[in-house]
Amino acid sequence: MRFSKAATIIFAAVFFVSSQEKQENFSPLSAMYESGSIVNTTFFNAGAALPSNAGTLSLNPAIPAAFHYFSKNKVSFFGNYDNDGKANFYRAGGGSSLALGEGNYIAAEYNFKKETQDFDNKFNRATISYGSLFDESDDDALFIGFNVSYYNFNGKIFSANGENDVKKENEIEAKNNLVCADLGFYQSGDGEGLSWGVVFENILGYVWNEYDKEKTDNMLDKKYNAFLLATNLSVPLIDQKLLLLVPADVRFWGFMNKELRKNKEIKLKHRVEVHSGFELQIDSKVCGRFGWAWIPEKYTTDENGQLNFNNWENRFSGGFGLNFGVVSFDAFFAPKAWGAGFSFQL
Repeated sequence: MRFSKAATIIFAAVFFVSSQEKQENFSPLSAMYESGSIVNTTFFNAGAALPSNAGTLSLNPAIPAAFHYFSKNKVSFFGNYDNDGKANFYRAGGGSSLALGEGNYIAAEYNFKKETQDFDNKFNRATISYGSLFDESDDDALFIGFNVSYYNFNGKIFSANGENDVKKENEIEAKNNLVCADLGFYQSGDGEGLSWGVVFENILGYVWNEYDKEKTDNMLDKKYNAFLLATNLSVPLIDQKLLLLVPADVRFWGFMNKELRKNKEIKLKHRVEVHSGFELQIDSKVCGRFGWAWIPEKYTTDENGQLNFNNWENRFSGGFGLNFGVVSFDAFFAPKAWGAGFSFQL
């Protein structure tokens, strides 16, 4: 009964996304796939089936519902800062979540991001989310959640103007605004075995832009829809003193875009991201993390707003976490990148 309910909702979401008309493009792509949680950042913005804290609301809005339900915490505050010298940006933010009882929660988060190369580009993202316990049995529970995010971009971008088959790059002022929504699911076991998460990303969005003082507005193009499938394997070790967690996430770009799928020039491997790694916990107080991902070097679009499906690369990171009950700290390190975050819960 539980999975038939989940299947009905997932089918409805797929039908809704597939029925959208093709619309125009949206430029600030990178901020749309970033989580405020440092734990998620360690896995390169993945871990959608890893309920480590409530800061996962922008990645999988069902996760905070599970976090509050199993931890019995009523309220949580969290913050983060990370600096990526490879992608040339720094980001800071934070938020709070509140348990409403019976597996329900509400949360809000704000993140500021600034690019440090070429242009003085600034991104603002504000997210609100709600989630709840959908169904429960003796050995597992199913959670559902949705979020709505507002993105604001101010800065400069490159625009290519063709003249006698010769293109010349120009710098133009750009102001982008987007409101979009995600729908997420999370199924948890009894602490051992396999859990899973499913997120329909950017299933609905509305964009209003200003390029070089020329204003446009439209629905978000289906090429920015993404489907995130996540799993997490939990393996207790040494008389329950150690816990090994192995998250694995796969993101499929433009999963409901027929033109994108039929484009033979774009290989499937360049439309699929893979994230994995492991986390080893000691008495639920100290943990070490290793992250690996096959992802784009940067999330970018070309001068026509088309996704740049190239420059995929392997990336690696490491990190650790300290849990003191009421307060926890997390950090991650990667080549030319580092970050730290905290979580306070009562």
